[in-house]
Amino acid sequence: MDLEVAVHLDHGASLDQAVKAIRAGFTSVMYDGSSLPIAENIKNTKQVVEIARYAGVTVEAEVGALGQQSLTDPDEAGRLAETGIDCIAVAIGNAHGWYRGECRLDFDRLGEIVKRTNIPIVLHGGTGIPREQIQQAITMGIAKVNFGTVLRDRFVNGVKTFINNNPDINEIRDILAGGAEPMKDAVRECISLCMAEGRCRA
Repeated sequence: MDLEVAVHLDHGASLDQAVKAIRAGFTSVMYDGSSLPIAENIKNTKQVVEIARYAGVTVEAEVGALGQQSLTDPDEAGRLAETGIDCIAVAIGNAHGWYRGECRLDFDRLGEIVKRTNIPIVLHGGTGIPREQIQQAITMGIAKVNFGTVLRDRFVNGVKTFINNNPDINEIRDILAGGAEPMKDAVRECISLCMAEGRCRA
């Protein structure tokens, strides 16, 4: 079965990184200027969009800092959306890595962002967000949820388990395969969590 697959640069820190990814054949790039003043973020994002358009590559940008430090200002999200980006990553209480305590997404903020952007919205830090919150966010306009921590965790622990159970095997392909199945299971769980079963196009 043939599947359409996107190769995505996540959290590109500069125009140079985005250009290198585009030249390497990436179909999607993210420019992350969220740590910059909004005017500089907008300026840099416009440059990435201009170059990416020539190559038929989609662009994701970000405004607001993940975690509780600096949640996305809906007005700034609206301004960044006007650069021509295809989707925008936002900070509404989500964070990378494992959460300390329960994650509580700011749905009022998400609603205001949706009103001002009119483009698909991305939620980073999906690992550990309660199912009902992820699914509510999707119904409100989140189009992509990023999961990383849970996939790495399942893979690494699968490899560790294989090594512990097979101390005499040193074939690297066998060892890595020990992490593949647990990671596949995690991917299936994430697909289910996002209510996306059966939505891949063959």
